Amino acid sequence: MVKESAKDPGCLTILLTGRYGPLYSDILLRMIASKQLDFDLVATKPATVARLPYNPSQPEKYPGVRKMKVWDDRPGQIAQFRQAGEKWIEQGMLDSVEDGGFEITRVDIPVKYLDRAKEVELVRGMIEVHNRQLELEEAAAGRGEDVKFLVSGEGTLPRIRPELKHVEDMWDPYWEYVPQCRTRIEMVDVVQYTGVKFSQSTQALLRGIALGSGYQDQGQKQEQDGDGDFEGWKIQPPAALQDTDLRTWTPPHEFYVFLCARKANAEYRQKLGGIGATVFVLVEGVGQVEGRAWALKVRGVHSRWLQEGYKVLAPDGQVFESASEYLAKHPVQRFGKVALKKQGSKPYITMAFDRSQGGRASDASQITNWEPLRLGRPSSTTTPTTFTTNAAAAALAGGQKIVLVGTIGEKVVLGSKIPKFGHFATVPRAEIQIPQLVKKYVVEKKLDVTGHELGETLKTIEAEMARVGIANKQSNHDQIFEIVLRVCSGLGSSPGPGPEAQA
Repeated sequence: MVKESAKDPGCLTILLTGRYGPLYSDILLRMIASKQLDFDLVATKPATVARLPYNPSQPEKYPGVRKMKVWDDRPGQIAQFRQAGEKWIEQGMLDSVEDGGFEITRVDIPVKYLDRAKEVELVRGMIEVHNRQLELEEAAAGRGEDVKFLVSGEGTLPRIRPELKHVEDMWDPYWEYVPQCRTRIEMVDVVQYTGVKFSQSTQALLRGIALGSGYQDQGQKQEQDGDGDFEGWKIQPPAALQDTDLRTWTPPHEFYVFLCARKANAEYRQKLGGIGATVFVLVEGVGQVEGRAWALKVRGVHSRWLQEGYKVLAPDGQVFESASEYLAKHPVQRFGKVALKKQGSKPYITMAFDRSQGGRASDASQITNWEPLRLGRPSSTTTPTTFTTNAAAAALAGGQKIVLVGTIGEKVVLGSKIPKFGHFATVPRAEIQIPQLVKKYVVEKKLDVTGHELGETLKTIEAEMARVGIANKQSNHDQIFEIVLRVCSGLGSSPGPGPEAQA
């Protein structure tokens, strides 16, 4: 669409992004050039440490524009753009919707993950830069030198954007920035959650159900008592999603039964049977929440409860007619128990969620109404999900129930170990919020001043405090307040409250 728009001399083609221009402009232009795209205007975020006031005349800069087409990938922004478009139509700035005055299209971007090794390498590199900067700051402080505190390890915090330093009505929040002393960061393994984990074969099975893709596990052996050609027996999704194409939804990166956040304590681990204990998980039903996420309802079952009619899906993908048949071939040293730590919670497996509706995997925890598991052939009007192996499909024939074999385990991810925040070492901390004193003065005096005047006033107060040697400490409150009153007395009059006006 960009190339088509660029070819039309009557179209104004704009790239609008929230990226901060001074930091990202070069890479944005390189990305655009690499795709051979041509924009009339590349608009980046106008300010990061300063805020520009809204100018209602800006949308009217191109009065000849009567039609606007917008493409975006974020549901929240799409809703805001749609409201803005309706307002512009009401104001007569654009043609009516019927005449194509405003159109907005949602762009679906597939989720892509960095290679884990590459991701870890990048994170470790950033932490190394952070820790090296910490060493430089500590060494400078030890020599009694001025310490140049950096923001995110890249450059000092600017007082104002250089390219906009002459623009009026700028608010400079530098005064409200308190540099914190860096602390060393250490990379450590962190337990994200404790739960029931499943094998790769079972993961493939559940992913096929979630996507409805009919994915076939190539490593799965065919049934020995037949040709293995089953016609895709189905698990029906929740009734509210019968007409929804679940293939557009996002499955979780990993399927599991959540038991508790972080590492389970010793008492709770003992209740579960210990890490590595085997558990049988029965799939009982399906549920969904507000069209944002859907899940399988499950519960832990003891082997002695699994009589006829219960098919056990082994971690290697084989299906057994009963638990006793499975145990005869796969002896279990230690059985565990599916017991959630949070009272009143029910175990489930999140299957998929709709990002376009703001859905998240954790939304499945809000499901309260569960439907019985419906097995069998789908109707022609639905897009149900599929068991992905021939063995599992056979198990569903005749309304059999599926039991998954899992283990109690922990999800370990790479995390960071950082000392508690609030440690400032030798960095002086502003104890009195001078901007708040200035704002209070302006409100009480009912003064009409610009952001630029406020910024200059704060600079003057800072200079006067430095001249007389008053630190920003609570013990110096009265002296600081006197300086604020003296400097602010020139606000709202001419000349402004610059240094020359205070001489």
